[in-house]
Amino acid sequence: QIHIYIYIYIYIYIHIYSPAQLIRVRTNKHDSRIFDVVQCPVLDPRLEAALPQVREFIMSLRSGNIDIRLDNKGDVLVGKKAQSFAQASLDGERALIELVLEAVPKECKSVVELFCGSGTFTIPLARRGHVVTGWEYDKFALKRLKRLDPSIETVRMDLLRTGNPFDFGSADAVVLDPPRAGAAPCISAIAATGARTVVYVSCAPMTLCRDIAQLKTFGYSVDWVQPLDAFPQTHHIECVAVLSLNAP
Repeated sequence: QIHIYIYIYIYIYIHIYSPAQLIRVRTNKHDSRIFDVVQCPVLDPRLEAALPQVREFIMSLRSGNIDIRLDNKGDVLVGKKAQSFAQASLDGERALIELVLEAVPKECKSVVELFCGSGTFTIPLARRGHVVTGWEYDKFALKRLKRLDPSIETVRMDLLRTGNPFDFGSADAVVLDPPRAGAAPCISAIAATGARTVVYVSCAPMTLCRDIAQLKTFGYSVDWVQPLDAFPQTHHIECVAVLSLNAP
C-alpha cells in the first residue's frame, strides 16, 4: 500500500507501508487519518502529473521514505536527488529572497551566510555584488552550490554541534536560515563578527525568539519582523527578522 502525503506545492513526502502493516484510522482530535492522495489542488501541477511515475518508481521498495521536489529549472527530482533542503513553494522562496535582499544593505561588502544550503540566498546576494561566505554541513547541498556558482567561498561545518569553536571572521552582515532547532550554538560567534546587520530567516517562531533574545544581550535590536505564510493550510509560518547592532 503506497500512501502519498502532500507537503505543499513543490515538495512531496512519501511514506511507504509494507502490505502487512495495518493502517489505523482514528477519530479524536489527537488522531490522524491516512488517505491515499491521487490529486491535490494546492500541489504544483508538474508534481501532480508525476504521481503515476512515482508510484512505479517505488513499487520495488518495501518501506521507507521518499522525497520528491522540483528543482529551479522545473524538473521533477525523486529520491536522493530531492533530499537537499528546499522551500515549500517557488513563490514562497521568491518572497523570502526579496525580503533578504531588502534587509541586507547594498553597501555591505562582506556577508557571512550560515546554514546556506545550496544557495537560496547565497547566489542572489553574490550576484548583487556582495562577497558571501556560505557555511553549511550538508555536503550534497554544498556540492550543488559550487556547481551553480563555483566562485562562492564555502565552509563545511556542523553549526548545531555544541562546543564547536566557531570563528566566522569579520562581516558587514550575517544571514542565517537554520532548521527548527534554531542557531543557539552560533549566537556568540555571530556577534563576534561585528556585523552591523543580522538577517534571521526562521520557520520556528519559538527558537527565533530565543535566539533574538540572546542577540540582544550582545547589543543587537530588532528593526522589523516579516511573517510569511509559506505553508498554506497549516499552522507553520516563516519569518524574516532583521536586527541592527546598536551604536556604542
